[in-house]
Amino acid sequence: MNNDSKKVQEYSIPFLMKSSIKWRGHLSYIFLIGIFVAFAIIPMGTGIGFIILKVFFMVISIFFIYFWLYIGILKKQYLELTQENITIKTAFGTRTIKWNQVNDVQVFTQSHNTMLGIILKEKVKNRKQTFWNSINDMYGGMFSVKIVLSQFPDINIETLYSTMINRLIEINDNPTYDTVETVKNVENVDNYIVKPDVKLISNNFLITIIKLLLLSIGIGFFYGLSIYIIHSNIVIIPIFGSMAIVYFYSKLYKEEKINILRRIPVGLICALQVFLAVIVAFFLESGLSINMYNIVNITKEYFSYLAAHLLGQGIIIFISILCFGYGLLQGYKFKFQKKIEKIFMKKAGLHYYVKEERIITIYIKDPELCSGQEDEKFILEIYNGCLIEKEKKRIKGFCIPIKEIDDSGIVLNYDDCISISDIKYYKIDLNGNSNYQQYVFPCNLVMNNKKEVEIIQIEI
Repeated sequence: MNNDSKKVQEYSIPFLMKSSIKWRGHLSYIFLIGIFVAFAIIPMGTGIGFIILKVFFMVISIFFIYFWLYIGILKKQYLELTQENITIKTAFGTRTIKWNQVNDVQVFTQSHNTMLGIILKEKVKNRKQTFWNSINDMYGGMFSVKIVLSQFPDINIETLYSTMINRLIEINDNPTYDTVETVKNVENVDNYIVKPDVKLISNNFLITIIKLLLLSIGIGFFYGLSIYIIHSNIVIIPIFGSMAIVYFYSKLYKEEKINILRRIPVGLICALQVFLAVIVAFFLESGLSINMYNIVNITKEYFSYLAAHLLGQGIIIFISILCFGYGLLQGYKFKFQKKIEKIFMKKAGLHYYVKEERIITIYIKDPELCSGQEDEKFILEIYNGCLIEKEKKRIKGFCIPIKEIDDSGIVLNYDDCISISDIKYYKIDLNGNSNYQQYVFPCNLVMNNKKEVEIIQIEI
């Protein structure tokens, strides 16, 4: 057994890396260019529509040719780190950022591409917690700069990340990345990076329901207007509407745990927008004046018609049930779901784990016994001091300093310990050989309401 750990190396600054493409990437570009050029030159017809289509394909071909030449052949794209700046030059321009403007650096995966994202202090300062910002964040919208690391295949991700984080610490004199963040209560741990910066506007359930009702009426009116204008049912509107309603519910009302009875009104409000849209579209189509008498009568007639023609209104019924179910059960996980998920998990040693892109979720206890999203959760983020054992892209083991766990006042019911360089660790053995190296990314410990660690989330 190796009683020492390898330290992750850092790049020397100034650092410059030019782009390149592996042979498979070259073949992909050649194939795509060939396809679009073929569509651009083969005879299609003589009408204006065909001419516009051929011009479109030719423009796409030129774009791919330019991109391929710039990145893979001429290799003009580059990433440069100096003592003062970060500079990234791409086919679309050059961006230079001073180190003291950077708030954070993160490695993430988007559309199966590993990227390095840079978050600027200015963006964090001006950021507002909104529904659309949350949706945007799912696609990397919080980053001011995103670097596709596959365009720099010679870069070691861990080495680059470690270099940039340590430079940030030097510049900002900020020890954040060397410490353990305090235990925080969180509402959602589905994502790897959890930011529980929720500001509760109200914790009154009745007021929350009234606000959600007004929101549903607004969405329903917009949905009905779209049906009237384009004479088509855009199903995505009520789906996004339900997402918005549940989002604002989580912001306006704090649930200690998911209560199905309290969620019934939320589900009904999600479904309401669908029926309201049909009624709005009818009013607009018929030209009836909008008054209380007409609203009551049309609503009664519509629901009577709906009850008598359920099969003919199948799409409306289906969408409304879908929205109701989302509002009622979003975040809730049944026992049978846990059993099914467990079947598809990998197991190494005593632990089940799941690998999604670069994120690995290790279960400290049986996945079926872990508390669900309906229960109160806590999270602890450790920035430094952990060790990892890897075999290419497979994790073989992970170590967490015992001192960090004890100092944080949380519980890790685990007996397998190891001492490396006079530091004691909890050892998560996934059939490894104890050949550990420094782990450079943040590590999340997810706990139940008793602050017992159930899940460990790491990057690889």
